[in-house]
Amino acid sequence: MHRIRIAIAIADEALDRAGNIMDDCRALGFEAATALTGVGIFTGSIEFDRVASLRTIVGVAAVEIERPTWIHAS
Repeated sequence: MHRIRIAIAIADEALDRAGNIMDDCRALGFEAATALTGVGIFTGSIEFDRVASLRTIVGVAAVEIERPTWIHAS
């Protein structure tokens, strides 16, 4: 498998548990790059086949896969 970059959004009502939610994400193999716990956003990477498991964690509102953007100069 290969690792992909993702962003995880924490539900507003779960912000007080952001640290615990991060621990649950790490237990599934998530490697954090940034943790903006005040606004409930984590970015990092995980194996592609584990993305669906992240979405089942109580308090996770969304998991977004980073899409590469290419800008071509003319």
